[in-house]
Amino acid sequence: MCGSKDDKTWMLISLKLAAEADEAALKELEELINTSRLSEDCYQVLESWWKARLVQDAQSFDIFFEKLLNRLAAGG
Repeated sequence: MCGSKDDKTWMLISLKLAAEADEAALKELEELINTSRLSEDCYQVLESWWKARLVQDAQSFDIFFEKLLNRLAAGG
């Protein structure tokens, strides 16, 4: 499934990763994974990438915020 143009599948994945999927969407995605239209390995790779980006963005924000606090403390 990885790389397929199945819009419905990608929509379900994006809803789950964004924590916006309702119970019906989660069930449908689980069925896709269980019926091999979407391999579990492929989904796990996508989920790991998503989580890593969230951590990276959080780290970037922390660095930005620390620099901002330092500038404010220095009066500028």
